[in-house]
Amino acid sequence: LDSCYTLLRADYLSIVWQAIQKAGSWQEVEACMFAVRVIAQSLKERCLNERETDAIKVQDKQHSNEFLHSVFQQIALDGAGALGSLSAAAAAQSPSSSPVVAAAPEAPASP
Repeated sequence: LDSCYTLLRADYLSIVWQAIQKAGSWQEVEACMFAVRVIAQSLKERCLNERETDAIKVQDKQHSNEFLHSVFQQIALDGAGALGSLSAAAAAQSPSSSPVVAAAPEAPASP
């Protein structure tokens, strides 16, 4: 994914943001956030580079900052938008269908 971000830059972030907005479950949002987490170091370097003078890279930096602002704003609002499904889906999920519980080994049957 980091190689994809290196090649696509702003397009990568646009694809991730569109996927977040269309997410229908918390699992889909989590997958998108994983796609961001994997590129976090590269994204951080891009956003914090104050010495950049190349016009294309400056524009990419601006787009990256806008993307991060949008994601964090949506998380803060946690309304009826892309990430709103995260809390709604998690709240509606029964404990037995939780990924943590589902991944837990079953207890051995008693004789």
